[in-house]
Amino acid sequence: MSQAAPPEAASHHPSFDEKMEMVERSIEAHGSYLLNFLHSLTRNRQDAENLHSDLWVYVLHRFSPDRIGDIAALRRKARHLFIDHYRKLRRDPLAFVEDTPESGSGSGISEPFTEREQAEFRRRFFTEFPVCLPPEHEEALWLHAWCGHTFQEVAGIMGKPASTVGDWIAGARQAFADHLNSTRQQTS
Repeated sequence: MSQAAPPEAASHHPSFDEKMEMVERSIEAHGSYLLNFLHSLTRNRQDAENLHSDLWVYVLHRFSPDRIGDIAALRRKARHLFIDHYRKLRRDPLAFVEDTPESGSGSGISEPFTEREQAEFRRRFFTEFPVCLPPEHEEALWLHAWCGHTFQEVAGIMGKPASTVGDWIAGARQAFADHLNSTRQQTS
């Protein structure tokens, strides 16, 4: 009885140069957003730049070609790298005390995008992932996921109960998960 070839064997494995080109395109599309995301987590420009470099090395060597441009996967990996970095600092009391994050005294970037750039990014995001959401649900998700507001803060901004906002965000997340799962099933 012969065994079937694994699915990876049937598909084209890009060469290192092809993968490098894919990573470069992803850096062009998402690099500054991810660097600013890491800077918002570390509050230290040098740490953010180091983690940003580590992220792209990891992506080049470990991500499958279909995930290289996936902003959700990239952001998730960036966050994991930050968490690992933070835990490492916590284990080293001298580094943790001596390497405190920079204050927001103007040496860093205050906002990752201008309002126009943020509006364009938002439009592109919701166009690229065409999930049908009521406008209030989309706004709640945006304020929570992109802007980092808590459910209570989003509720205050939108003038709605926090439980309602939580339901909207949970529903929006589920809608995106369903969309991504159906997209993956169609491509496999």
